[in-house]
Amino acid sequence: DPMIARAAAAAINHVLHQEGWPLERLRPYAGRSLLFRVPPFDVALMVSAAGDLAAAPPDAAPDATFRLSPPLLLRIAAGDEAARQEVGVEGDSGLAQAVLALARNLRWDAEDDLARVFGDVAGRRLAQAGHDFLQWQARAQHQPIAARGRFGPRLGRLWAKVHHRAHPGIGPHHIGGRDIADEIAVHR
Repeated sequence: DPMIARAAAAAINHVLHQEGWPLERLRPYAGRSLLFRVPPFDVALMVSAAGDLAAAPPDAAPDATFRLSPPLLLRIAAGDEAARQEVGVEGDSGLAQAVLALARNLRWDAEDDLARVFGDVAGRRLAQAGHDFLQWQARAQHQPIAARGRFGPRLGRLWAKVHHRAHPGIGPHHIGGRDIADEIAVHR
């Protein structure tokens, strides 16, 4: 889907440009295409002359293909090094190794980006909640279902605090006199 490819390229390029050095690493592969198969989506990207990414033309044959499941993608985003070994890779080994090295060494400064939108305190809390969520998802794959419910109340409290900044009339932990964590637990 070209729309998903454009969105993925924009997000990846944001991180590439934050760091700068990855552009140099990808520049030798200008004109080469990458295919990321993450069911139910296939995301086809192409390396530009500047070293960043763009949506690949519909007729471009992939030079390197990466196969991973959505849960595996979450584990990688959470920093699970073992998950990186589970990515299926086909095609140009030099290009594939360059992309895998970037994936291993690049880090998105989510807190900084969120702070620009929501302010420093909320940005830090939202980034921490996102990190905790990814960690929880990675751990949840290896836990029984009954052990997975501890994250909801914490996320609910964080949402209430962030919401309180925007709407001071509502207390940071309460909605309509009820604790937001209790409210979430009722709806699980």
